This record gives sequence, structure tokens and C-alpha cells, in this order.
Amino acid sequence: MNKMFLLIAAGIAGQLMTSISYAHGGAGDREFPATVLTDDPAVKDEISMPTFIHVRNNDNSGNLQNYETDANFELDRRLTENLGIAVNTGYSWLHSVDNSRLSGMQNIGSILKYQYMVDAQHEFISSVGVTRIWGNTGSAAIANQYGSTEPTFYFGKGLGDLPIGLLRPLAITGTLGSNFPDAGSADAKTLDAGLAIEYSIPYLQDQVQDFALPGWISRLVPLIEITNSSPLDKNSGVPTTGTIASGIIYSSKDWQLSAEALLSGTGGTYTGKGFQVQLHFFLGELFPSTFGKPIF
Repeated sequence: MNKMFLLIAAGIAGQLMTSISYAHGGAGDREFPATVLTDDPAVKDEISMPTFIHVRNNDNSGNLQNYETDANFELDRRLTENLGIAVNTGYSWLHSVDNSRLSGMQNIGSILKYQYMVDAQHEFISSVGVTRIWGNTGSAAIANQYGSTEPTFYFGKGLGDLPIGLLRPLAITGTLGSNFPDAGSADAKTLDAGLAIEYSIPYLQDQVQDFALPGWISRLVPLIEITNSSPLDKNSGVPTTGTIASGIIYSSKDWQLSAEALLSGTGGTYTGKGFQVQLHFFLGELFPSTFGKPIF
């Protein structure tokens, strides 16, 4: 999957390095929704509050380790028109197979993202960023005492510029990054990839053909998200893990609701069933005179 992702990202970036214009939150007629499992490429003013996740975690041998429920939060703000920062954390509840229970705050995370290219004609957007997990900032019962740093490449490509009829509402967003744990951590360095395939019914109605669908249907975006994490050291003994999320997004002007089922893409984490639900608010729409503007 990682090799395929690299080829896709390199091909798209190579073809679309001309005719660049800048926009916020989308590219041309295309708006990329906020995805849950993967991070979308746009720099925006928004808040996810909350994101509920319930999964079963397995050990490296595939045996059930615990059931986990998370309530996560993230705030995203533009520092400038194309530079943004995000801060996230959450609270976790773990119920182990031996009937023991643990709970506590997760480590604090931050993301610095620079949106360096938007091609409106080709519905393409690209960003680079750095994700940082700050070790020892959460509960000792839940969070790792070590942190990690992950430089990441983000992209989004809508297919509306292609002569493919009813497939024009399709869009692909993705991420590719390398995660480097802090010195002293026993965690492995990993290559992390994410991909989301979306079919925008709002785009279908507005840009392709108006089928006079009911209002609530015209706001839906069905999607599939895929993540994959592989150790950079093949002799580390750490397995490759992956997750597949399939679901739907309902989006209004001010907010967005996402619901997805979680399945395993490999034999590691999330081997059992799980789900995630996210309520997402667009601060620029709710508070245009304050949060709708860059800080600087």
C-alpha cells in the first residue's frame, strides 16, 4: 500500500505544479470534508467536539487485550491564511479481559500544517506539516511517557475536472508520514499512510446533475478511509497494522456529523469490530468576525 500511495502522490503532484491559485478550505468547486480516521489537507478554523471511538485492541499475536472507548477533542486555527495549528487530546476508558479497568487523559498532540498549493482548475490541494505527541502530558495509567514527531505530506484531488460523468463527484485525500519516537522510547519508527475515497452528493447535485433529491440526502458524503502503519526496521518485531473505516458524512453550513464502522486492514490493532462518531463545527461559519479570520 505504501508503494502505491507514493506513486499516486508523486504522479498527482508532478502533473499539477502549474496553474496554481490559492483558496481556503477547498479547491475550485470542490470542498473536502473533514475526515475522521485520516487528516484532510486543508488549513481551516474548526473544532471536533467530540469524537467518540469504541474498538477492541489486540496484542501482537492477535489475542484480545482490551476494549477501548475514547472521547477526543481537537481545535484547528489558522495562524495566517495558509498556516494553521491544531491541538488535540482526549479521555480513554480501557476494559481488559481480566476485568481490570483503567481510565485517564491521553497525551496532548499538536499539528503545524502549511497549505502551500491549491489548483482550483484541477481541484487539487496539497500541504505539509509536522505532528507532535507530547509525552508525559496525559495520565500515567493511559498515556506513554515518551512522545513522537511525524513530518507529514497531505493531498486532496477531486475528479470533477475529468470527463467521467457521474464519477466526477469522487475525490481522494491522503497522507504520508514517518513517525519518529523520542529517544529512550521502545516504540518503533514507522511509515504511516492514509487514504480516503469520497463521493460527494452535494457536488453531484451542484456541479454534475440535479436529481431533485431530498434535502438531507443532498448533504451526504459516503466514504471509505484506510490507514496503514509499517515499521521502518523490518527486524523490529513490530507488525504492520491497518484500519479500514467505512461510513457517511452529513454536512450542513455550520457543522458536520460523521459515523463510520471500523475494521482491521491487517491482523493487528482493531481486529474486532469498532465504530467512531464525530461532531464537527466550522468556526468560520459560526463566528465569522472572530474565529473566521486568521490570527495574524
